[in-house]
Amino acid sequence: MGLRLPIRVVLLSMLVGLVGASSAAASLNRWAFVTDPSGMAPTQVRFTPADSSVMWMVDEFGTFRSTDRGASWSSRISAPCLGYSALAPDPTTADAADVACGAGIFRISGGGSTVTQLSGLLGVGGRIWELAIPADQPSTIYAAIDPSANGVYQSTDAGATWQPMPVPSALSVAVAPSDSQVVYAGTSAGVVGTTDGGATWSSAAGPIDAMVAVDSLNPSVAFAAPYNTSGPISVTTDGGSSWTATTGGPTHVQQLTTVGGVVRGGNLRCMEKQRPGLYMALDPARAGNRAGGR
Repeated sequence: MGLRLPIRVVLLSMLVGLVGASSAAASLNRWAFVTDPSGMAPTQVRFTPADSSVMWMVDEFGTFRSTDRGASWSSRISAPCLGYSALAPDPTTADAADVACGAGIFRISGGGSTVTQLSGLLGVGGRIWELAIPADQPSTIYAAIDPSANGVYQSTDAGATWQPMPVPSALSVAVAPSDSQVVYAGTSAGVVGTTDGGATWSSAAGPIDAMVAVDSLNPSVAFAAPYNTSGPISVTTDGGSSWTATTGGPTHVQQLTTVGGVVRGGNLRCMEKQRPGLYMALDPARAGNRAGGR
């Protein structure tokens, strides 16, 4: 895979908890413009689970933090490297996040006042595309790497040491907000998953080289979209065994993520290549498109 391209941010917030499948594909064709983050070109954006008003963002040259849901941003927070590619906020505090770049993984704390390099995951080759931290296990970190013989690495000691997971090269990794034992990864063979914290992994299914996200309330519901390619967002309601393509949504997706603690759960956000600005996907259930049981 080529390097992730810096783009202007598009976030799509779908305030719907998917708890069941319908025979028809869910529709994602209703959008509301929210804001344009000053023409920045991020590679990844995340809301922090500890405070939904706080956002973290990385571009190729550093990290930014917002405390007002993206209306304004801090000055650039820089670590001694270039090529920032991944970001995972600390689930227990809005003042800390882990970021990845060409030199490894760094912990930013104190809202940006302190930057410390983590000692592990050096020399494994490939690019760190995504980081994920379970909501109730802040010392556990997952890293998705491509190209790599092992597409996902796991640390259980806050990044001091890492263990390779038996999955192909991966562009994404996501932990279920409601069950930290459930993890999905978008790999070169399709989407794989684990329900036991990485001890065993399912066979691949769904789109290949996909960005993935997990519903905030239901760990069996997940979303996947092929990275930066003309393809729809797909959804699974059975833990990844089968996937159904949605209609009317974005293509050329470059990020998917969900955040818990919001109205109706399932707060799906997406960063894609085609349209600048911050957008919110309106609740498809209210539009009469039966995407789930709420």
